Amino acid sequence: KTPEEIFDSAPAELSVYAFEGALALGSPSGVCLLEKGFFSQSQADRAIAAFKDPAVFKAAFGLKAAMHLLDFKAGESPANFFELETASALLGAGAGKRGPQDLIFEMLGLAPAEKGSPEEKLLVCGRLGELALKLKGELEAAGLREIYETLELPLTEPVYAMEKTGFMVDREMLGGL
Repeated sequence: KTPEEIFDSAPAELSVYAFEGALALGSPSGVCLLEKGFFSQSQADRAIAAFKDPAVFKAAFGLKAAMHLLDFKAGESPANFFELETASALLGAGAGKRGPQDLIFEMLGLAPAEKGSPEEKLLVCGRLGELALKLKGELEAAGLREIYETLELPLTEPVYAMEKTGFMVDREMLGGL
């Protein structure tokens, strides 16, 4: 699918997978790959509008990376999303970082295409919605849903803004520590 076909289908759900300077977008109608330098400003604007649309549920892995790739303005924020990378990190605290390919294998029993291939990225993106449901259930079962929703998710926007614009540091005070 093309990005236009995905956006024109007015999806109620959107899968977002950011990796190595590219973005895979998926909807029930299909999946597409947007590589940095190979998508138009119009496509980026439509993706940002979809990210900000509260009527569209987003299952995202690498949400902040996607925001950087699309050049979100500091202070803009996505709405109605589930951040799989954050949920996975919270559930596996201390266990090391697991990528979406690993999660899909472990939680859904599916072996994606050749590791690192464009096909793998598209297949992973196409399964993020299903993976989000599993991770939501695990957060609930582990008693971590409230921490995820009240502590982890609210940090997405301010951390992105700090990464985007920078922040002031009191070197003298830090030097005294």
